[in-house]
Amino acid sequence: MSILPAPRPNPESNPILEEWDYTSLKAQYLLFDANRDDSKTVLIHERCQTSESDLECTHLARNNPFADAFVHIPRHLVSWETLIYFGLSANKAEEIWNLWAHSQVLVLAHDIPAPGIRARFLPPAFLDFVLDCLVRKSGVPDAGAHDDDTKWYECLVACGIHPVIQMRFMDPAGAVERRQLGTCLDFVRVMIKARYDELQRINKASRVRDQVVGIRNRLCGSLY
Repeated sequence: MSILPAPRPNPESNPILEEWDYTSLKAQYLLFDANRDDSKTVLIHERCQTSESDLECTHLARNNPFADAFVHIPRHLVSWETLIYFGLSANKAEEIWNLWAHSQVLVLAHDIPAPGIRARFLPPAFLDFVLDCLVRKSGVPDAGAHDDDTKWYECLVACGIHPVIQMRFMDPAGAVERRQLGTCLDFVRVMIKARYDELQRINKASRVRDQVVGIRNRLCGSLY
């Protein structure tokens, strides 16, 4: 039975960048829409990714979205674009996104906080659902330290990892280190969790900046 195309999440729900911060960063040329026709992803400057990076990366150019100083991130937490950011191929991301959106247990409305209550950064249900699909309940044959590269590639392909990431991970120069990390499914889990943590740090920094911008806007408004 085919799965119908899934609806996109409410664009007002679970943003990674807070409203005032988003507007402020764009005005400072520290943030750009990745595509004029699609605002679901953005390019954010490295100095905005953590509370500390603002000081560490002040030397980097900030008016060229094609420079290495900018990183491509999704705008919303629970989204197809986040699955791509996790390192999945477009086909695998679409498969998991459809399964998530049409699940009778996990629905998008479950992850929208009640008025006055701030949701946890990335709804655990969504992250757990992704890891279940790829690792815990996937049924994908794992590959370990004593398996040859063919088994590792088969595991990565079965998990739907993007081909570019497959090639980087399977670089012969890192073969010894790779096998010390554990199994192939261990790598997939660690990679997704690490990318989740990156989004979490970006969101935390955005909330701090948003509070500062909000206070400044209110103070300026009170003068008129």
